[in-house]
Amino acid sequence: MFVCLFVCLFTEIMCAAPNIENAEIVRGQRLNYRINSRIKYKCHPGFEPEQPVHITCDSQTQWTGIQQCTEIMCAAPNIENAEIVGGQRLNYRINSRIKYKCRPGFEPEQPVHITCDSQTQWTGIQQCTEIMCAAPNIENAEIVGGQRLNYRINSRIKYKCRPGFEPEQPVHITCDSQTQWTGIQQCTEIMCAAPNIENAEIVRGQRLNYRINSRIKYKCHPGFEPEQPVHITCDSQTQWTGIQQCTEIMCAAPNIENAEIVGGQRLNYRINSRIKYKCRPGFEPEQPVHITCDSQTQWTGIQQCTEIMCAAPNIENAEIVGGQRLNYRINSRIKYKCRPGFEPEQPVHITCDSQTQWTGIQQCTEVTCQFESIITSGVKRIIPEGQTVFKVGENVEIICTEKHLFSTKETSKSFTCQSNGKWDRKPGCEITCEVPHDQQVSGLEYYFRGDMKLGAKRSYSCKSEYRKTAEEATCTRDGWIPKPLCAEMMCDPPRIPNAEIVGGQRINYRINSTIQYKCSPGFEPEQPVHITCDSQGQWTGIQQCTDGTCQEQELKNIEIIFGYPSLTSPYKSGHILVFRCTDDNMRFYGQYSVKCQPDGRWNYPYPQCGGTVQCSKPTKNLQFVTLSDEKTEYGNSESLIYTCKKPYNESAGGVLMCQNGNWNGTYNCRNKICPPPPYLQHGDYSIISTKDDVITAVSYTCQSYYVLTKQHEVYKCVDGKWETPPKCLRPCEIDDIVKKYNLQLPTGKVYIRHAEKYRLNCRDGWNTGSEMKAYVDVSCSDGNLQIDKSCDAQNNSK
Repeated sequence: MFVCLFVCLFTEIMCAAPNIENAEIVRGQRLNYRINSRIKYKCHPGFEPEQPVHITCDSQTQWTGIQQCTEIMCAAPNIENAEIVGGQRLNYRINSRIKYKCRPGFEPEQPVHITCDSQTQWTGIQQCTEIMCAAPNIENAEIVGGQRLNYRINSRIKYKCRPGFEPEQPVHITCDSQTQWTGIQQCTEIMCAAPNIENAEIVRGQRLNYRINSRIKYKCHPGFEPEQPVHITCDSQTQWTGIQQCTEIMCAAPNIENAEIVGGQRLNYRINSRIKYKCRPGFEPEQPVHITCDSQTQWTGIQQCTEIMCAAPNIENAEIVGGQRLNYRINSRIKYKCRPGFEPEQPVHITCDSQTQWTGIQQCTEVTCQFESIITSGVKRIIPEGQTVFKVGENVEIICTEKHLFSTKETSKSFTCQSNGKWDRKPGCEITCEVPHDQQVSGLEYYFRGDMKLGAKRSYSCKSEYRKTAEEATCTRDGWIPKPLCAEMMCDPPRIPNAEIVGGQRINYRINSTIQYKCSPGFEPEQPVHITCDSQGQWTGIQQCTDGTCQEQELKNIEIIFGYPSLTSPYKSGHILVFRCTDDNMRFYGQYSVKCQPDGRWNYPYPQCGGTVQCSKPTKNLQFVTLSDEKTEYGNSESLIYTCKKPYNESAGGVLMCQNGNWNGTYNCRNKICPPPPYLQHGDYSIISTKDDVITAVSYTCQSYYVLTKQHEVYKCVDGKWETPPKCLRPCEIDDIVKKYNLQLPTGKVYIRHAEKYRLNCRDGWNTGSEMKAYVDVSCSDGNLQIDKSCDAQNNSK
């Protein structure tokens, strides 16, 4: 340890060999140098400084006097109107080789290679000289604005042709990158091309072109006109004036009635043309006819087409319906009917065919009835005896035994042969009931068929506007009973309190009968009222006669501000009251005006005021807009800004204001194809079709209990407008008003749809006065309850 410490304390301090980039020590390099040692180094070739540099190891073991060896380089070349290929750097090393190219419009056109030499100079540079066009040489033209010796690339000049040459307008030409002029149009002398006149030739030969004002003549070929030579002139517009076309002398198309040209028809035909025509079906001659256009432009050989017809048909025991003519055209369709007693019974249609024959003829054969001699049950005698075939209208008489009388209790009866080949009734003596024709029974063939002997029973139904007089019909010796089976449905006389029938009252009235009544003095309505007996035997259109006075009602938080004709009671029919809330911050519940009706009822209940005047969130077509402030309620006079959504944003949006509980408008959103579908109060719609996301067709439905007016299945937007939508007709609620008519109020809420009926019972002890009816049918008409009858008669027990 002692030795190590001694050695370490006495080690010499030295400089390490210098490390200088791109340089080398002159006369070799050692690992270490003593303090104050002085050496020199020189930079590698291509680096500076070029002279050797002396450096010294100082007492701090640092080399002083060092200069870095920097590379000798060429600055980027500056060559006017040129650019370095591959991009330019600030400096380039010695012997670097790069290339540049001249800008468009300068030469040389090929890239040039240059080299950075040891003197940092670029060798091989060629200057870029501008490429130019020589002045253009255009025959029969002059440069507008004067001419120069040379023009730069892309120079644009114009020249104009001398008078008498074209083009007439100045022409623009351009010096392109190849030092060529583009767009040159040669100035050519203005001349008329040789005229091209069909079916004509130039007199004395034809040239290709003619100078302005040249005058020549031509003549038409034989068979064309005009026949004399025509003179024409080449004008300053290079047009020939005075030309007349050579038109061929021809025959016009022949006009032959009821015929057509074979192979199609032309407007005109040349002289000596030979064509053929044929008559239309049903005309003769039947074979084609040949005709010729002669030199006088006339057609020779024409034969007129005469119509082929059927002679009037001769059908024995028949006559033509509508009268008979001598002849009938082909395909004519007529009908005939057989005389009475001959068949067929129905008219027969026959047709005149193309061979002038009548097709479809059926001969009229005499109708007969067969009488079977085996009909002996209960028969005492047959007159005439032995005859089995009877003509129409002939009779056979049968005399029955006492035990087999006819249903009419006759001992004999005649049976007649009818035009249909059947007897008017089945011949025989056994008692049967005939089908009850002419008794207004519906479905006779269904109810009255099969065995209809004495005692047979049949259910049945009656025709419209008739009612059954029994549940079943029974076959008796006196025929079907009851008699009649169907009685005409009629209305009982109407019983309208405080009214009388105009013209007097009858016992009953037929269906669809219309009568009128008038209310007694002091009752309304004042004008006569027309009522009708409907198909159910009920009177429709009844209005009760009332004294027309509507009762005052309690006012709460509300006052009357206007009355027509007055503000004081009594309030008669037609009287109108207008209300307002006593507090401006309150809102209405219901209509703000009411009208007294002829039946003594207000058309609406008195309104009520309560709460603050607010508007609920508008929900109509909400899917088409964005609301600026969406909430459930809005204060009076509050504004609501909305923005229209795509595709209905042709209008940006708008503003609604809450006024007295109602919004002062609707959303005004539009589209060029269609606006949004109309909103249906108390209803909704389903989308049927769209175009570019715009709704173009919908179908409508109503809320529960509301009824659509008669409508199409689909409502369309046509030419940017929607078809008029339907309406939802309101239901009716049966309320306390029915008590006024002595009707019993239902125990719970009852709603009736529009045009529907509901039966209400009379209150105890009352009836309608018609067959002890104790009920009335009430109906609904768009929210208005219709009560045509009252329970105005007391029961006998009362």
